[in-house]
Amino acid sequence: MAVGQQVLSGDGDLPALERAAEVVEQLERDRRALHGRALRAALDLHAAQCANGMGLGTVAQLALSLDCSELRAGQLLTQAQVLGLLPDALEALDGGLLGVEQAGAFVTLTLVLSDHHRSVVWDRLLERLHSGAPMSPARLREWLARAVRTADPDGAAARRAQVGDVVADRDIDLVADGGTGLYATVRAASASLSKAFDPARINAVVVLTDGRNEFPGDSNIDSLTRELSNEDADRTVRVFPIAYGDDADLGELRRIADASRAAAYDASDPASIDKVLTAVLSNF
Repeated sequence: MAVGQQVLSGDGDLPALERAAEVVEQLERDRRALHGRALRAALDLHAAQCANGMGLGTVAQLALSLDCSELRAGQLLTQAQVLGLLPDALEALDGGLLGVEQAGAFVTLTLVLSDHHRSVVWDRLLERLHSGAPMSPARLREWLARAVRTADPDGAAARRAQVGDVVADRDIDLVADGGTGLYATVRAASASLSKAFDPARINAVVVLTDGRNEFPGDSNIDSLTRELSNEDADRTVRVFPIAYGDDADLGELRRIADASRAAAYDASDPASIDKVLTAVLSNF
């Protein structure tokens, strides 16, 4: 058996398993605390830049210091500025209560809110984190989307009205006729949007599909979900699949959505497509 492929078995292996689990948990706590330190450092750098009349150059300097792209540096600074205004947010990272991915999701989904409404959502999230209730990245995003709508119902209504206008203006006759290259389409769309990723805009793909993957040139869903889940949490292109027609495989679409920290929707009844599109776009 190759190194790294041993299978733990028997009571004698339990102490080793527990020690390994403790190491992994400690590393994750350290990663969260280090992220909090990085956000504070970004705020300090920005304050120094502004004091010297060079505030507009913070992102470039941050990218140089971190040896990363200006896109990534801009996301880090935005996250620092948002979380830095919220009570106990950076401290939640320090103590391991708030995860790095959770922090990124919170900032991304609450950018549409005012400072007051964002603070309301943060208080609710902090309470949930203290309760110890586990949430996967996809479920957290769903919870945050609901919390955003609840905190600012007027804003949510205005966004839904805008979405309704877009849906009403469409001039498309949807016909489910089979021949689906689902995986290849999702890969291509996600890759294209990743190349043009803009943290100031919505980076998501809505996939309307009438069936299962039927393209033999790309038939590996495990490979697709790995690619989607391995994306940097701050650069995630979310994929929202919509099952349209009776032949669509909703379970498969949910796997794709979960991997990209999004959600899948069921429009197997064609008459429901307007409501489903509105529900999908209300995430934004």
